Parts: sequence; C-alpha cells; structure tokens
Amino acid sequence: MHPMSSTTLATATLDLVDAEAVLDHARRHLHAAQRATVLGEGDPDALDEAVLAYRRARAAAEDARALWQREYARGRDAAPAAPPAPTPDPTGDTPDVRLARWLAEAAARRDPVAAAA
Repeated sequence: MHPMSSTTLATATLDLVDAEAVLDHARRHLHAAQRATVLGEGDPDALDEAVLAYRRARAAAEDARALWQREYARGRDAAPAAPPAPTPDPTGDTPDVRLARWLAEAAARRDPVAAAA
C-alpha cells in the first residue's frame, strides 16, 4: 500500500497492479529456478528462496485483491447524492392552484364570453 495515504479505489487499484507485477516476476523466477533444478544446473537453496518469494508475493497479491474488492464494493454501495430540494414557488401557490389558474386562463382564451366576464 502507498505510505501515508488513505485507501481509495484508485490507490487500491495501483496497489493491486503493483502486487500483480511482483507476483508475475516471482512466478517467472520460480519457474526458472525449477527448470534449472530439473536440468541439474540449479541450486537447491536458490529454489527454496524462489518458492518463499513466490509465496510472499502471492499472499501480498491476494491481500491487495481483497482490499480492491472491498473498495470497489464500497464505491458501488455508496448512497447516491440526494437530489436538490425543490425551489419554493415565490407566489406561495401550490401545484394544484397553479393548475387551476392555468386551466381557467386557457379556457378564457378559447371562450370570448368567459374572457369578457
């Protein structure tokens, strides 16, 4: 994990990428040590060290993957931002009153007798 940083999805992702790279390097080194041992050219102590390094790298990658999964799940489960509160009508009218006024005005525009009254 990056020193002196709070864990976020971004830092967890970077840590996971780093851990996977270390694991890949350890895996390649282990395979080379195994191949050398099988061919009779390897050092048993070097193979032991490669096995231990691989196990440490695998454990670190699993920890980084678990942390990334927690951060990803936390990000998905975060509550969406609350919608903004509706702006109050400056006239103080309710939606029903505004609808009734609009209907009355629309009817008056269509009926000249009602408009004269």
